[in-house]
Amino acid sequence: MDRRTRQIVDVFCATSDKTPAELQACINRGCPWDQPIPAHSMRAMVPSPTIPLNIAAQYQRHDNLAVLVNKALEEGRPELLESPDLVGKSPAYLAVQKGNPLCLGVMAKAGANLHRAIPHVWQFTNRQHNNLTDPNEVSMPIHHALVRTVVSFTTRTCLCCVKNQKEAKLQVCTQCKMAYFCGGECQKKKWPQHKRVCKKIRKGADLVTFHNEMPKQKLVDED
Repeated sequence: MDRRTRQIVDVFCATSDKTPAELQACINRGCPWDQPIPAHSMRAMVPSPTIPLNIAAQYQRHDNLAVLVNKALEEGRPELLESPDLVGKSPAYLAVQKGNPLCLGVMAKAGANLHRAIPHVWQFTNRQHNNLTDPNEVSMPIHHALVRTVVSFTTRTCLCCVKNQKEAKLQVCTQCKMAYFCGGECQKKKWPQHKRVCKKIRKGADLVTFHNEMPKQKLVDED
């Protein structure tokens, strides 16, 4: 393994298993933080498009995800926020699929395209289990709450009654800055579900320092 490949592997290992300080130190040493692992180093038949930012989402390392997201934004490379894995899943998609509100908060605050973050099947949060399952609000309440929050955020509709900004005066949740409500009644009705993810979304978002506020998602019918 040549020196460059070794450095790339070091970043991947730091992303999945080390602290944010250790990952940052690895980046500061000049290790390529934006490159996929070469196929030959993984004994793979084809090159993988997966970069460390996507690995952080796969391993549910919201702290290291924030380090890499901030680095991408500081370097003027927001396109890395959409970096796919082998089957095309973006980091934001993985955050919702795995039921991780911390990672979702990081990606939302970074300005990732959350229109691509609503999975058709969900995955257990334990990274040792890769079983996919159909959406079920009863057995997977965190996943369901995340999906509802993403839908509200990307469409700017009430989390409860689904009224849009033309039909009602919407207020964004003061905690997570993602869920919209048309009034106190709807907020009270949906709070038992939304509270499962609200504070953790905010906690993840606070790790992204490049933006002062949560960027709004562009509506699909906006120019």
